[in-house]
Amino acid sequence: MANARWIAVCALLSACASAPRLSVVPPPAPVPAPPAADPAYDWHGLMIAPFGSVLKDMPGALHEVLQFHDEAHAKDDAEDQDCYGTNAPTPDFAGRKLDGYLLCFRHDRLVRIEATLRLAPDDAASVLARACAAWQGRCQGQEGDISFSVRLAEDSGEPELPVIVTLRNAALSP
Repeated sequence: MANARWIAVCALLSACASAPRLSVVPPPAPVPAPPAADPAYDWHGLMIAPFGSVLKDMPGALHEVLQFHDEAHAKDDAEDQDCYGTNAPTPDFAGRKLDGYLLCFRHDRLVRIEATLRLAPDDAASVLARACAAWQGRCQGQEGDISFSVRLAEDSGEPELPVIVTLRNAALSP
């Protein structure tokens, strides 16, 4: 009987030793999350009212701004828009107070928002690069019916360059 036990124990041990080993693969390393976009460059914060809002329902007092266009921009859809500045505090962009903020209307409906920062050339280039990086590497794009862009205005010989963020409602613009 002792031999039978020894035979059973040996058989059991040899079965364990000859069983295929399961390879243990470590779990894959977690994929790092993409860096969070800098909220200071989020264009959504520039919208104080939804596109299509009626002029008379805008928050705060507005004052009309006359815009002059040269022939190169004459075919731009801004020709038939009435633009207004606001007397209320404007939103910030790039962690700075805006130097210009226009709400533009066509047939008394909000169709375009233009925000301007005037910066030293090195700062302007940096703000432009950081805004494009925050917008997934694009300096323009579209989200739903809203198109967005950021650009440097042409050098006018002034010591500061305007960085212009433009938001448009594609459904309301021709």
